[in-house]
Amino acid sequence: MTITRIGEKNYSAFGGILPYEKMPSEDMQVLMIGIIEDGKAAAAAALLLQEETAVIESVYVVPEYRRKGFGSALMRELKAVTKAAGIPSLSANFARDEELRAFFRAQGFLVLPEEPVFHAPAQDFKSSRLIRVTIPKLKDHDIRDLYGLGEQEKKLFRNLLYKELTEEEIEQIDADPGLSRVLFDRSGIPVAYMLVTLPEESPLGQKEYGNTALVSMLYSETNNYRDLYLLFASALDSEAFKKTHVKTVMFYADEKVREYAEDLLEEQPLGETVLGYACGFAPGSEEDF
Repeated sequence: MTITRIGEKNYSAFGGILPYEKMPSEDMQVLMIGIIEDGKAAAAAALLLQEETAVIESVYVVPEYRRKGFGSALMRELKAVTKAAGIPSLSANFARDEELRAFFRAQGFLVLPEEPVFHAPAQDFKSSRLIRVTIPKLKDHDIRDLYGLGEQEKKLFRNLLYKELTEEEIEQIDADPGLSRVLFDRSGIPVAYMLVTLPEESPLGQKEYGNTALVSMLYSETNNYRDLYLLFASALDSEAFKKTHVKTVMFYADEKVREYAEDLLEEQPLGETVLGYACGFAPGSEEDF
């Protein structure tokens, strides 16, 4: 077993077992580790390095090399890298998989309850009749991305967030400012918002990697779907969206959200995936793996 860092020179050997269509750019802050056995790529892992946490984007062992400790060897390397970088926690998202749940538990992770998400191709939303008829109406409404909020608008928007979230939850919001939207009424008061995240990694599978937009929050003061259609149409029609490569739109599971999304899709069913989440603390912190 030979453990190696994966870079441009050896990426082609491991590309088939990593969740990327091509070598990640340096600004993505992704570290990749592989294992060579019998002269072949036997296993690989990818780690996204952030300020407060490192996220395991994938751990994969070729079937013929499983049950030989390769997965555990990769995890030891990932923990060591996390510790060396001074990052306090290590986590992982994954689609429902009992083997992965057992694996992360064996590695000392806390595996949290599974969470369902809904998803559908972005193109299905863009071609929706409701979106097409809503886009021309956008000019009649005051809809802004988060970049377009002045200090007073930010304060008013924060007050609206307080109705749904605690201060701690607000501080943890990681919304994309170009795609997220706020709808204001004629008196300049925010009445609805949509928060969108572009995750560095997608838990939906290799095909959707790096191409998923997560709608993390949808809210209307009056529970008016028309407001939400305006927000969604505004995001899909924005220059910010055109600059992305989003192929899949994902929503956290909620029956009202399902109804709203299926209405947009004219009753087409949404895909549903159950996600797992595992978290732990870096070696050397107060709580070890």
